[in-house]
Order: sequence, then structure tokens, then C-alpha cells
Amino acid sequence: MTHIESRVRQAGGGANTCVHRRDPTPTVGRIRRPNPDILPTTMAYDVSQSAVRLTGVTTSPRYWSLSVFQHNSDNIFVLNDRDLRSPSFDVVIFAAGRQVQEREGAIMIESPSDTGIVLIRRFLPDEDEIEPILANQNAMICDLLPYKLK
Repeated sequence: MTHIESRVRQAGGGANTCVHRRDPTPTVGRIRRPNPDILPTTMAYDVSQSAVRLTGVTTSPRYWSLSVFQHNSDNIFVLNDRDLRSPSFDVVIFAAGRQVQEREGAIMIESPSDTGIVLIRRFLPDEDEIEPILANQNAMICDLLPYKLK
């Protein structure tokens, strides 16, 4: 997955930066057969020096999902709009063996590898509904959280 992580990092200007797809067409960049009904956000994470926190709101009642893949491409976490009790999400990804300040209400994800990919999918049923989806992408926040000293 090194190649994919590298491409996402390059598109975002580095690790731990969200990359939002804005064009709902079936031919986007180098991705083969992307789904034109989904506007994804991707992030290549690197939690070797600090944890990563993602916050935002879902596109409920439209489909929304967040998946985390470790460096070897194993899916280590999945969350979708049906799993959440509220329309907002707060997710913290941290390296195995590291300690990070727990956030009330946050979902804490321990990554077995220091690097990996986050993929957020938002369903776009019709191009007329693209503006709220773009606003949803823009409202998402990605922060770094320092590790606790041992």
C-alpha cells in the first residue's frame, strides 16, 4: 500500500491532510472505475509522532462511511451513518503502544502500523445535491494530538 499512501500524501501536500474529491465523474485522476455516486475524502495518516483526530458530521440520511486501513491494507476499522447515535463523528487514530489523551465521546482507534489510509465515502444520489456534500467535506477537521509522555 506504499504506492497508494504516497499518491494520497502527494495529493494532500503531506501526511495527515484530507484530500476531497470534488468531481462526481467516472474518470478521476489515475483511479480506475471510481464510483460516480460517491464523493470520497482520503487521508494518508502517519501516527509515528502524534495521533490524528478527525471530526465532522455525516451526510445522514444519505449514506456515509469511514474506513481505516493499516499499512498492509488490512481494514482495521469501519463506521457508517447507521452505527452512529448522532450525526457527528469524532475519531482518534493512534499508534499501537502509544498513549493519547482520551476525548469524551471520541472513538479511539489503535493502528497496528504507523501509516495507513483513511477513506470517507459520501453518497451523492444526484449532481443537484453536490453543494451540501461539498460543504460537508469543507466542515471536516483534521487535527494532530500529541502523545502523552511515558
